[in-house]
Amino acid sequence: MLSRFSVPVAALTLSAVATAALPDVALANAPYIADARIENGRLVVLGRAQAGTNVILDGKYRSRSNAGHEFRFNVVHYPKDCIVKVATAAAPTRPVSAVVANCASAATSWRGDWRGAVTYYPGDLVRRDGSTWRARRETVADIPGSAPLDWELLAAKGAPGPRGPAGPAGQSVALPSVTMFCASRYTATTATLAANSVGNVSHDGCGPAGPYPKEFVGGNCESDSDDAQLIEYTFGYRSNTFTCRYRNMSSAPITITAVARCCTIYVTQGQ
Repeated sequence: MLSRFSVPVAALTLSAVATAALPDVALANAPYIADARIENGRLVVLGRAQAGTNVILDGKYRSRSNAGHEFRFNVVHYPKDCIVKVATAAAPTRPVSAVVANCASAATSWRGDWRGAVTYYPGDLVRRDGSTWRARRETVADIPGSAPLDWELLAAKGAPGPRGPAGPAGQSVALPSVTMFCASRYTATTATLAANSVGNVSHDGCGPAGPYPKEFVGGNCESDSDDAQLIEYTFGYRSNTFTCRYRNMSSAPITITAVARCCTIYVTQGQ
């Protein structure tokens, strides 16, 4: 049990601690923390260990016990959970712990969704799989729900709620009847383009004739001359025409052709 003093830090020594509370058997196995407190903005930890033993506070600060078995820490250090740990350098993984007097635990801090690459500190709150977890100690990459020494469950994910009432029935809509006819290849009448001139060749009659809307979905222009420069090609939307526009770059006549791959769409209702 930790003792409480009104003695100033400068005068705080083990002589002020009831040595009867420091069992010698503890010195043979591990250090003994006699007092830990916040005084004048510093953390003061007093204890005993075998003479000449190197001791470590919270894995960061080092001291050495004197001939009277006493060790002392007086450092600027704030343990967020108000618990200090002291271990010997020979056995750093077997520390003893004590609660720090005059210390208030750090407030909780919401850190959002848990991420494996982030370092979390005691009191940090995270969300994972719908549940909220609180960090017990400094931790990184330890998964909430799989590391009970690092995380405690603060609020479990709630059960699914009851099924809501059915919504109103949707409006019935009569969909149009669509028929599609796809032609394989239609070739327009071959046109001859005079030397050094610009001209058009049009493909006409894609799909069976009818009064319904129709549109092209593909086509290409061809020429049997390398001197034919394609300027543009156009589809006649909702018609059955396909036009290629060329420029003859040579001094001799050339032939050009429009080739269309198209589908004609017939809408018989709702149009």
